[in-house]
Amino acid sequence: MLVPRNLSFTESKRLVMSKETEKAVGAATASKLGNPSFMLILQPYITKYNSVHVPAEFARRHNLYRARISQGWGPFAARKNLKKGDVCVFELISKLKEILLKVWIHRAADYAAEPIPKRIKTE
Repeated sequence: MLVPRNLSFTESKRLVMSKETEKAVGAATASKLGNPSFMLILQPYITKYNSVHVPAEFARRHNLYRARISQGWGPFAARKNLKKGDVCVFELISKLKEILLKVWIHRAADYAAEPIPKRIKTE
């Protein structure tokens, strides 16, 4: 799911997501990057297939001829063990000879509440 980096949770168009993903989106949105970027909330189809679509508006605004990341995405996602609900921020570093994106990963699991320890009954 592609969402703008300036996502506001007070907007009328609320996204349905887990609390963990919501926290990861908040952290990703709050991060200050020096270059243009876009955010992606991972869904099962994104980790299953070997490509990611770049938002058309982002591609157009930055004169990118491709609106899809395909080469290397599958192995990258597998190597980084990306899961549904994780949030990736793609920062455009360079577009001179080749397009260079830095990927910032905010894992939903990192924002999960720690489990409450079970009490051990002692006699």
